[in-house]
Amino acid sequence: MKDQTLKKEIENLQSSISHDLRAPIRAISGYASILSDEFKQEMSSEALSYVHKIIAASHKLNNRLNGIVEISRIKQKNISNKSINLDTLIKKVIQNEKLPEGKIHHNLDTAFSLKTDGELLTTLFSEILKNFIEVTKAKNDPIIIIDAMTDKNSYKISFINNGEPINEQDTSNIFSMYYKIPSLSNENNEGIGLCKVKVITDKLGYNIEVTDNQFGGVTFILTIPREN
Repeated sequence: MKDQTLKKEIENLQSSISHDLRAPIRAISGYASILSDEFKQEMSSEALSYVHKIIAASHKLNNRLNGIVEISRIKQKNISNKSINLDTLIKKVIQNEKLPEGKIHHNLDTAFSLKTDGELLTTLFSEILKNFIEVTKAKNDPIIIIDAMTDKNSYKISFINNGEPINEQDTSNIFSMYYKIPSLSNENNEGIGLCKVKVITDKLGYNIEVTDNQFGGVTFILTIPREN
């Protein structure tokens, strides 16, 4: 009974965030957009810049609310356990997220499958690959590789890039909510995507760690116990 009550309270909070809080954000953004579009000739360049900052801040807040709702949904989700082919999953992620397929290479056996929650694993791969595309976009020859190995106890899936090396502080905080690595941050990065990755790995009983690599970037190592 206590668990059901808590679950209901969380669902009510999600509903409040989804509807009650988004309405005023849409209003602020909408009215600011009207000012920008229809009254820009009557405003000074300084006033117009403030309006644009209001619009940008509204979009940022809306993205953060979306992230909070999504993370809460992931935490409440009932886990399914089906056989998932990783080659198929990667192709699905690339297609759904419109990622540049030629920049992502994997050395996985096309028959490599494991039993897990397909929806959560898809989100996990998607968030990592979107992050890797972002951190390597300034490279003339970007490297994004997915590799895998197995032993008697686990599967280890490595995500490798040649973006930028990572220091000890960033390694400790990279999966924290809203944390952004200063050298890699941009206005579109809300510090939520990699937090989702950690929430999913914890929920599925996996482990993820971050290390430097020989390409001058970072490697994410996802360890999946064989019993999963």
